[in-house]
Amino acid sequence: MAQTRLGYLYGTGLDVPLNYAEAEYWYKKAAAQGDGVAQGNLLIVAKRLKEEQTQERAKKIVASDEARGYKPKECDGCTQRNSCGGFFSSSKQYRYSDHITPYS
Repeated sequence: MAQTRLGYLYGTGLDVPLNYAEAEYWYKKAAAQGDGVAQGNLLIVAKRLKEEQTQERAKKIVASDEARGYKPKECDGCTQRNSCGGFFSSSKQYRYSDHITPYS
C-alpha cells in the first residue's frame, strides 16, 4: 500500500517532482506483491516513461540537426517525423495525473 502511494505521488507530481522512472520503480514493487491498482498504474506510467524518453531522443536529434545548420519547416505539432519535416511539439505538456488511479 505504501509503495502504491509513493508510485502515485511520483506518477502525478503531487507534492514531489513528477518522475515517471521513480513511479515505475515503486509500482513494480507493489505490483510484485499483487496490488491491482499498482499493476494497472504501472502500465500507464511505463507508457508515459517511454513517451518521455522518445521525446528526449527527438529533442537531441533536432538539436543535432540545427547545430549542422538544418532548420526543419514549421509544423502544427506533429509527434513523429513526417513529410513537413516537423518532429514534435515542444508546447505539449505531458501530465497524466487524471489517468492514474489514486491509491485507496
